[in-house]
Amino acid sequence: MKTRRFCPECGRMLLKSRIKGYVFQCMNCDEDFYRFEVLTRKQKRMMDLKTKSDGKR
Repeated sequence: MKTRRFCPECGRMLLKSRIKGYVFQCMNCDEDFYRFEVLTRKQKRMMDLKTKSDGKR
């Protein structure tokens, strides 16, 4: 099941993890994450904007 959280490594939408102790899973990175490790939609937007502005220099 998709969630509204995003992978801190690749930025893709996360799934709910089936592994006990973890909340989210990134199928692209093959990583599992705790709730405090992932990005919210707002945090992802901020990271995207920062990445775009860093590339303009």
